[in-house]
Amino acid sequence: MPQRPRPIFILNLFEGTDLAFEADSQESAEGLCRTSWFVQALDRFRADKRGSASSPCYRTRPATDAEAAMYRQVADEFAECGRSLFVANLGDLGGTTK
Repeated sequence: MPQRPRPIFILNLFEGTDLAFEADSQESAEGLCRTSWFVQALDRFRADKRGSASSPCYRTRPATDAEAAMYRQVADEFAECGRSLFVANLGDLGGTTK
């Protein structure tokens, strides 16, 4: 029986920057967004892109079908990297994510 793919979640940092990642559930995705190492990485990313590193309350939402397809297409290229966390910036893919 084929394994059902894990859900994809979107984290909108600012206009045009939607980060996508897999998690077991909405609760798991929200929990990841509260871990100190993930918040620090997001803050550094925000500072590099916008010059602002202040941490808003990072919140996720389920990906649309189109967003999940874009994420999986990119993630497939890195599948040999193992079970590490993979985060894709869908805004860098040049498509509209909404």
